[in-house]
Amino acid sequence: MLTRKLFSIASLVFLTIAIGLIYTPSKAVATPGHCDDYGNCSVGDGDGGGGGDDGGGGNGGGDSGDDGKAGGSSSSSCVYNGKDIPCATGDGRWSHKRQCYVKETGEIAKPDNWDDMTPEEKAKWQAKNGEQREYSCTKPGGGTTTFNEDPDEVISSSFPPVNPEDLAREALAKLKLSPIDVGIAPKTSDVPKDQGIVGMPIWLWADNSADNTTGPASSSASDQGITVNLKAKVGSYKWSMGDGKAVRCNNEGTPWKKGMTGDSPSGCGYNYLKSGKYDVTATTTWNVEWEGGGMRGTITLPLTSAPETMHVTEAQTVVVN
Repeated sequence: MLTRKLFSIASLVFLTIAIGLIYTPSKAVATPGHCDDYGNCSVGDGDGGGGGDDGGGGNGGGDSGDDGKAGGSSSSSCVYNGKDIPCATGDGRWSHKRQCYVKETGEIAKPDNWDDMTPEEKAKWQAKNGEQREYSCTKPGGGTTTFNEDPDEVISSSFPPVNPEDLAREALAKLKLSPIDVGIAPKTSDVPKDQGIVGMPIWLWADNSADNTTGPASSSASDQGITVNLKAKVGSYKWSMGDGKAVRCNNEGTPWKKGMTGDSPSGCGYNYLKSGKYDVTATTTWNVEWEGGGMRGTITLPLTSAPETMHVTEAQTVVVN
């Protein structure tokens, strides 16, 4: 099998496949856009038996409108009594340490007997309390108390010394998630015996299965008493077939071996309906969940391989007298 190096992908900060030449006509074996409980998948939007004008079919069919674009995303929330809550509201910023929303309300009130205090007593009070401010502490369900604190100290006393989201990205970077190698049979070659045949099954799979390519994987990061634990798994595999169609699977595919015939049992396969050269890429979309420091969140990270060029030709008929 021909394996090429994939483009290196930057970590987040910012996260398919091999094909075997089979000489048995393929058939549609799954409903488009569906993955069953055993991981067998169809291709979205296209007809199982054949793609669009420039597309293909097979045990996948074609996914119309594949633009080859993908972008990462993330979301996070704070946690109170096991439930997700906003990390900031009109009541202030959530403090996991205090278990309330903290907000500055103004200067602290002077003593009731201020007017009766001597200048020395006022100076002493100012020296002790003059820099402090008053803060409200509001519970998610209601109920507010107040406390006085120096503005320079309220951050360390109310909020974590580091941002848990930053620790989550640090933990994610440790995993060194990478695109999968495109395993392909027939090989990506212009040698006649290695070329794909129009209408014949092509198998797709991950050729470098590992924790950091197909998962699952886990990691953690700690700083100043805060620890964030992170788990990552591949949620989907998308094969862009170079003809405007795409095959989507929720498994890494089944490697083709000599003697295997028919469609891939994993459901990750394809048929081209026209001869030509097609650049095939694979995108693994990672679903990452993290929690720590009173927060939790998710990160969705797609990683795309370098293209492999698939050569597809028409079957030749030989007439023997």
